[in-house]
Amino acid sequence: LAFASLYPFVLYRIVTLASSIISQTSIFRVLSSNADIVLPLNLDRSLLDISQYEELKNTDTSISATPFYWHIPKAGGTTVHDDYVQCFALVEASELGSINQGNTLELVEINGGNYHVNVDTSILPGILHAAELGLVPSKMAEIIFSPLLHESSTHLFTPDYQGQMFAMFRHPVDRVVSLFHYLRSATWEPTYNPVLQNMTLQEYADSELAESNFVVRALVDKMEGTLTLNDVELAKEILRRKCVVGLLDKWEESMDRFDNYFGFQPHGDRHEEARRCRMQLRESGGSNKHPHPHVNHTSEEYATLERINTFDLILYDYIHELFLEQGMLANRLVAEGQFSDVR
Repeated sequence: LAFASLYPFVLYRIVTLASSIISQTSIFRVLSSNADIVLPLNLDRSLLDISQYEELKNTDTSISATPFYWHIPKAGGTTVHDDYVQCFALVEASELGSINQGNTLELVEINGGNYHVNVDTSILPGILHAAELGLVPSKMAEIIFSPLLHESSTHLFTPDYQGQMFAMFRHPVDRVVSLFHYLRSATWEPTYNPVLQNMTLQEYADSELAESNFVVRALVDKMEGTLTLNDVELAKEILRRKCVVGLLDKWEESMDRFDNYFGFQPHGDRHEEARRCRMQLRESGGSNKHPHPHVNHTSEEYATLERINTFDLILYDYIHELFLEQGMLANRLVAEGQFSDVR
């Protein structure tokens, strides 16, 4: 029984070793699809496929899907939001609309010239309200942010009004460490937990409060219960087919790729202003930053968090491969001039 619980972690170590050997060669394999994996119906129908995107670009067909950013906690999502809202002045829908909700869709001005739609897409009641008001068909929001992937794809988007998913990813252990320190003091957050104030990181890692494979669980909509390697394979296929992936440790390249894929451009004549804003935002360390002590990768705490997040680690390695593959597609589309047109 003990070995069975450690099996995924042992497998992860073996795969990591094999990958490091392969990476030393010049061989790069294109990730293939798994025909045996069936995606959840809400994701399959309501989110645009990467392959469909490529086909539309190749035929010079306009893309009507609404950019949908899946916000993973402590993975750079707040900075992505502020970049596109503050620097590019894109009209967005997010949790910011919670204070202005009404019975009709309206644009609300924030921060002197930036706008959001008056709906809250960060919680299920807000998503249901936005769907009832026809947020996506209205095309008022140029970009929609939400941490709720399945709720958004079920209620906001439809086969006729699809979303196009993108997200920034961070090393799972680093993300959990950051989240632990953040939730110890972020009294304004709904997920703030005062219990964490008196816990060490090791105590947290050993407790039931510690996050365990959050990204895989959120992707396959299985927040409780036992995960299997089949769940990891499903999570991989969801990302391969549906998500433009970014990496927190490759920030500039990721943001440039998002700009290209979605045709994001600063409004009006503020290109130089947007460039400076983006640079300042990055140089300041990003939005919602929360400094905390560094955790040694050879420490007991780090090893414990690795063990309870093995499936997320396997997925994260795959995301690195996917990032490279999508980069090849992006480079080809740039070379062919397909990225020169706005959506």
